[in-house]
Amino acid sequence: MTTFTSPRIDPRTGFIQFQLPLLYLVGNDHRGPALSLMLHYCPPQTQRSLYGQGFNDTLSYFNPESRQLQTADGEHFGLNQREGEWVFLPPSPLNIQLAPREDSLWLYYRSGVVEIMARSPQQPADDPLWRLQTRLSAGGNALFLRWKWRQNLALLTSVADNDGELMHASLRLTPPEVKNSGMGVNALTRCAVQTSVPSYRTSEAEIPNDADSNAQLSYTCFPASKAAVTTVLTLAGGKLVQLSCGPDGKRILCRIVYHPSLGVIQRVNLSGGVSESFSYAAGAVSPPYPIPYHHCQQRR
Repeated sequence: MTTFTSPRIDPRTGFIQFQLPLLYLVGNDHRGPALSLMLHYCPPQTQRSLYGQGFNDTLSYFNPESRQLQTADGEHFGLNQREGEWVFLPPSPLNIQLAPREDSLWLYYRSGVVEIMARSPQQPADDPLWRLQTRLSAGGNALFLRWKWRQNLALLTSVADNDGELMHASLRLTPPEVKNSGMGVNALTRCAVQTSVPSYRTSEAEIPNDADSNAQLSYTCFPASKAAVTTVLTLAGGKLVQLSCGPDGKRILCRIVYHPSLGVIQRVNLSGGVSESFSYAAGAVSPPYPIPYHHCQQRR
C-alpha cells in the first residue's frame, strides 16, 4: 500500500511533489488482488480533472495515440508497435511483460498480478485511453472496475470482486457562491445535486466544467459492511481543497490553500499538526509554470 506523502519540492523538476492515498482494497476475503487508488499532484497538469486541477490518479492506463503506458506504481513507459504487437521501448522493465490482445492490453507483473486494460463500451470516441478494467491475482481471483463518462471525464464508479461490490462512488455538485441573489442557505441547499452509485449503477450527475464549480466526490469502501469507510474529496473553484475520511467522511486529513493569482499550491495543513508552506517569486507567472523558491515546514 502506498502511504500519505507530505508535499515537498522535487529536486529534479523544481515542482511541488504531493501524493494523497484515497483507498486501498483487498478483494475476495483478503485472498487478493489489492487495488490502491492514489492521487499525484503535478502543477503543469492544466487540463480539467475530476480530482481538481493539477491532480491525477495512478491507476494503470494505455494511450495508443501517444503510445504512453502508466503502470500500477505510477511509472510511465513508451511503447512501440513491432509486427503488429505493442512492445516496450528500450530499456524494457524487468518486472513487467506485455501480452497484447486484439482490443486490450495485458500487463503481467513479476509479483503474479495481471492487469487488463481496454476501452469501455460507453466510452466517448474522442477518449483514446485504454483504462484498467480487471485486476487478477496470481491465484486467479479478480477485481472488476466500472467507469462512467460525463463531459468526457472518466469517473471510477465501482470496484467489485468475485463476491460483490467493494467500493462505490458518489458525486455531489453544489452551485457556485451566489452574490446578492437573495437566496438563503436552504434555497442553495435545495439547488445541490446529489447522486450515488451503488452496485454497478452509474452516476447521472454532470462533472463540473467551469472554474467556479464546487463538488464533493466520495468513495465508500465496503458499502455493505457495518464498518464502511468513506473518503471525501472537496473541490472549490475546480481545485481540490480538502481530503477527509472515516465512517462518516468527516475526519479531515488535509486542507489545501492555493496562491490567489498563480493557482498553484501555497500551503497544505495536515491533520497531524504540520503545515507545509511554499513561496513564489514576486514576478512569477503561469505559464510558464511557477517554481517555488522556498519551502517551510511548521508544527502547530
